[in-house]
Amino acid sequence: MALPETQQLEAFVAVAEQVPLNLIPIGSARRIHKLETQLEVKLLVRTSNGIWLSEAGTVFLDYAKKILDMLQKSVAAAQRQGGSGG
Repeated sequence: MALPETQQLEAFVAVAEQVPLNLIPIGSARRIHKLETQLEVKLLVRTSNGIWLSEAGTVFLDYAKKILDMLQKSVAAAQRQGGSGG
């Protein structure tokens, strides 16, 4: 299984934090669809009444936020070290 891309996680978190929704921006929708395909699970429930998080989406949201937070922290930590490497 291929790991999700950062942009997919960011798009999912941005949308998931706003549910329920009636519409998802097309760029985010494409990223989330690709993410769902990679994971082989539906993260969002799409109905005529709106868009909601699935149970899997609720669980994944918590982890996705932690992953993005850790990624930001790791980049900041590396940048603080400045030019002390190659």
